[in-house]
Amino acid sequence: MGNQRTSGLTKRGGVWHVDKWFRGVRLCESTGTDDVRQAEEYLAKRLTELREAKLYGLRDARTFRAAATKYLQDYHHKKRIKDDALHLKQLDPFIGSLELKQVATVAASITSSGARIGRTRRFARRSSMRSWFSSGSLGSETGGYRTICKM
Repeated sequence: MGNQRTSGLTKRGGVWHVDKWFRGVRLCESTGTDDVRQAEEYLAKRLTELREAKLYGLRDARTFRAAATKYLQDYHHKKRIKDDALHLKQLDPFIGSLELKQVATVAASITSSGARIGRTRRFARRSSMRSWFSSGSLGSETGGYRTICKM
């Protein structure tokens, strides 16, 4: 009886992968391990995260790059979308891989230091960015950068 394997796990190329539907969400990813017990623990952790997200409204951490991509997709019709894309491209090497919460910290420090960063700063303060990014989770101390957190 103790040899039952968790459903949704398959071994491909020596590594365990998850392929499972849970409450309407498909979970399809590598566990990164060749040990079945570690893979089962990984799957249990991910299922718990999905359950909490459904029950309590918790969301996965998102990167600035993902948020910027969504912004460009959502506002592709804007007259100045090319300018927005250029500014986001300029920011990407510096903050693209940061989670949005970390971007809030960076933005707060830039705003409080009074640093002048030119057009990119003005871009981040534009109302379209502000409305797209606003969530209240960044706090009022971040000014126009508060616009970065809601997707």
